[in-house]
Amino acid sequence: IISDILLNNGATCGSPGGRNIVVDSNGVLYVAFVDMDYSWSHFEYGLATSSNGGESWTVRHFVTSLGDPAGNVDIAIDSKNIVHLIYPIYTSTVNFAYRNFTLTGGFGDEINLNPAIDVVEWSSTMDSKGTIHIVWDEPYGANYRIAYLNFTPPTEVGDVVTITDDMIPWYPAIEVDSEDTVHIIYGEDLPPEWNTNLQYVNLSSNGWSEITRMTDGSSSTW
Repeated sequence: IISDILLNNGATCGSPGGRNIVVDSNGVLYVAFVDMDYSWSHFEYGLATSSNGGESWTVRHFVTSLGDPAGNVDIAIDSKNIVHLIYPIYTSTVNFAYRNFTLTGGFGDEINLNPAIDVVEWSSTMDSKGTIHIVWDEPYGANYRIAYLNFTPPTEVGDVVTITDDMIPWYPAIEVDSEDTVHIIYGEDLPPEWNTNLQYVNLSSNGWSEITRMTDGSSSTW
């Protein structure tokens, strides 16, 4: 058991389609999670570390000062063994916060990435240069949209880009390849069948690609 100490209802990990465990170059394991009590009325984010292959763990909790915890936490690690945490917070809407962690320095300062968004489902990843890429869906007019932003720590936050804002898109996921091209997939309810199809788009040094329909709409895909 990694965490069942501070808050008795245990823990959950990761964004939908996200990642919640990384290993640094020294073999130290890091697990990010959110802890909650039995009544689901109190949440805290946590980070557990193990330097002996998971035989024992040190658990650290942190409370967000920017709003209330609003979901699970994603984790990434860079070449300098700095751990990067992205997690949703609730103010008047659900948006993203960031902080980093090192074994020697502990948790860094908390940053609100963009208070003007309203996240539902989301996913994030980090490229080889240390830039964090985030994709999410959110209410947008009468429909939903798939949106994207990137963030280069400690302070460089990119603009929000709308990938699609027609029909009803859902459940985005994101990854980068060895050339730092960003790949995004998501589900979208499309005519004429109005089933949920998989859609694909990428972002490379040449800019955004055209959106490609991956499935034929004969049945719903999740």
